[in-house]
Amino acid sequence: MMIELSDVYKTLDGRKILQGLNLSIREGETYVIIGRSGTGKSVTLKNIIGLMQPDRGEVKIMGQCISQMSKTESYEIRQKMGVLFQSGALINWLNVEDNVALPLTEHKRHLPKSEVVEIVRQKLELVELSHAGKRMPSELSGGMKKRAGLARAIVGGPKIILYDEPTSGLDPVMSNQINDLIISMQKKLGVTSICVTHDMSSAYRIANRIGMIFEGKIIEEGTPQEIKNTQNPIVKQFISGSTVGPLTQ
Repeated sequence: MMIELSDVYKTLDGRKILQGLNLSIREGETYVIIGRSGTGKSVTLKNIIGLMQPDRGEVKIMGQCISQMSKTESYEIRQKMGVLFQSGALINWLNVEDNVALPLTEHKRHLPKSEVVEIVRQKLELVELSHAGKRMPSELSGGMKKRAGLARAIVGGPKIILYDEPTSGLDPVMSNQINDLIISMQKKLGVTSICVTHDMSSAYRIANRIGMIFEGKIIEEGTPQEIKNTQNPIVKQFISGSTVGPLTQ
């Protein structure tokens, strides 16, 4: 398995967030995590990235337990991950090219400038932003910011990409453009992808498998078709958006 979480517990500010969460993600697949706000989706991502450590349980990345690593070892693992944050998280005073180049200029300083320029050019082309390299973040639409953030996430050649609400705040057309890019990244780069989203149309479109978190655990997982046909009343209410059911009792 590329990513494994085994019996993971995490409490924040006295509130139990993850309560024995188990999750296994295969190499090269796109796994989508769904669930209500505050159920632990983002905390799960942070445990995978190594920004948080579990109170109990194990998080393994590529067979290595990151909670037992030295800082140097965990740093090396994180260099194999790319993250697309919900807002795109671009630095306002840097143009698009410089934002995308940041992981290379910060962490791979041995690379000659000409090579950095070429890598950035290739990644901007992949996300269809070749024309926008000199623009500032303030000159970009919401969808363009997401694409620039994605270019930055893949610039270091990661094996794993984590997406935090990638279609949040976008119209349906732009959302589908981002969805298509996520699918394209999986096919062209062979990456393993983990995506947290509330957008079920996006989840169905991009996922190989979907898992729902409820009360700190994955309560059901399956292919998009299996999730659509679920008989679990909690999952059924969530994916339909119904106001009647166990989630609102």
